[in-house]
Amino acid sequence: MHARTSIPAAAFLLLFLACSSDDTSGPPQIDEVRITTTAGATDIEVERGGTVQLRARALRGGSEVTGIQFQWRSEAPTIATVNANGLVQGVELGEAEIVAEPVGAVGPAGRAAVSVVGPAVARIDISPESAWVDTGDTLTLLATPRNATGAPLSGVDLTWRSSSAILTVEPTGRVRGVTPGIAEVEAEAWNGVKGTARVRVTSVTGLAPDTGRYGAVMTIQGAGLPAGISRVEFTAASGGGRVPAFIRSASATAVEVWVPAESGTGPIWLVGATDSFPTSRRFGITANDDIFEGGDCGTSVCAYLVPVPYQNPSLVAALGDLDVFLFELEQPSPISVHLVDRGDRSGGDLVSAFILHGEPFAVAAYILTYDFVQDAYRDSVVYSHPNLPAGRYFLQIQGETAELEPRRRAYGLTITTNAQFEIAPDAFEPNDTPHEAAEAPITLPFDRADLALENPYAIDNYVFTVSQPTTIQAALIGQGGNPNLRLLRGDSVGLFVQGVEILASSAGPGATESLQATVPPGSYTIAVDEFYGQSATYRLQITATAASPAGPFTLSAPVPTPSEGRPFTALARVRPERAAPVRLPTR
Repeated sequence: MHARTSIPAAAFLLLFLACSSDDTSGPPQIDEVRITTTAGATDIEVERGGTVQLRARALRGGSEVTGIQFQWRSEAPTIATVNANGLVQGVELGEAEIVAEPVGAVGPAGRAAVSVVGPAVARIDISPESAWVDTGDTLTLLATPRNATGAPLSGVDLTWRSSSAILTVEPTGRVRGVTPGIAEVEAEAWNGVKGTARVRVTSVTGLAPDTGRYGAVMTIQGAGLPAGISRVEFTAASGGGRVPAFIRSASATAVEVWVPAESGTGPIWLVGATDSFPTSRRFGITANDDIFEGGDCGTSVCAYLVPVPYQNPSLVAALGDLDVFLFELEQPSPISVHLVDRGDRSGGDLVSAFILHGEPFAVAAYILTYDFVQDAYRDSVVYSHPNLPAGRYFLQIQGETAELEPRRRAYGLTITTNAQFEIAPDAFEPNDTPHEAAEAPITLPFDRADLALENPYAIDNYVFTVSQPTTIQAALIGQGGNPNLRLLRGDSVGLFVQGVEILASSAGPGATESLQATVPPGSYTIAVDEFYGQSATYRLQITATAASPAGPFTLSAPVPTPSEGRPFTALARVRPERAAPVRLPTR
């Protein structure tokens, strides 16, 4: 008979569990998986695009269980990913839970929260800090996040906001003007750091057209443009500064201007009585020349037909080029041609113009924007005629130096139907050309002290006829200025025309000139011109003394050759036998 020993059931269970925990034949038992960085940090952050290495440890009873492998996964792979070795990479700002699942062990998985952050932004600079955008136009602001040392940061996401509905802002910083006013535009980084810019929406709604050449008429359109617009400025072609434009008209809805010479592509500035601002829209210069260039007339010169009255203050005489304008009068009319110099007042460069009668051909004047008596620039010079007959008239304009070297020069041109004289015309006007003077020839002897070169560079012609060989003596006494005195053969070919025959000339300094010549029978012209840039009154005396029929025919004063003096080197420019094609400019 066997003896029985009684063991309580609870004691038996404890004995069984103790034996089981010491069993090394099954998978290891763990009660915790702890995840940290390799440096031991439990608050885990990684920059977007960056990486951080994680470490997982299996624990039982607070002690590490070695030899355990882990399977890594991210519960939010769009925020952060993790590879098989526990290397986490930030993908997008936010928080992701990273899981380390023990392999071959019995126990729970480890979990850690990883925050994906952006760079440490200390400040945000927005450029420009103050900006203008036109109504209906767009402008992109540039935001530069910087760290604590001021270095720029890349890869920083920004949230853009507008403080007002007068403009909208896109996630790229592109703003669009909706209605005129002022708004603050804000760019905020992930960590709450903000940058701001002040943006004004202007009342400009468009540029029409928004491209063109110098001298073109363009309109700045708007809704409620500032009152009292007194100045409009274009971006200078040189890249620095601005070029003022001439205003044709201004209202609350439109400012019409001529595109100024030597301007470049860029914004336009409007200046009013109490307000000024630039447009965000840019006007584009399509060529480095004005609207009267670019036409192809073959081997001939292009002449451009302009109406009368006419005004364009923003033209350019290109280097070595002639600007030829044509205007027609259907009936006689007073006329003034104003030539305005828009170039720099340095270097001796100027702008000049021939005033040409079409039929019969004649040069009525050769005007320059310089006063050679005072050695000073003239802002403008005018040719006037008290009653120009019906017909065709040409203006030939170019930039040059006082020595007739070609130059590029900005200028303005105005043609009006009224006469403008510095000195009241004398009784012999009009006598700008021999043709006009021949309609009322003088008789010799001639002596008048009430004559006038009414404007700078004016020409007076006096036609007479001698029926026998005659010695002509002429004397001029001017009251100021520096007038010249010349004797021309015939009564139809005047100064500056190719083929003119100058028999005698007195063109010395000062206001007193005289000449003498013995001539055969025929028609002759005494030409008085003030070619030094001043108007003047003068006395003219002409006498005729019979000479021997056999001559000799002599001159008392030397006759300049075509290479002497400013007027004569320009003779070949004027060729009446060449009809210039007419081309209409486009606005």
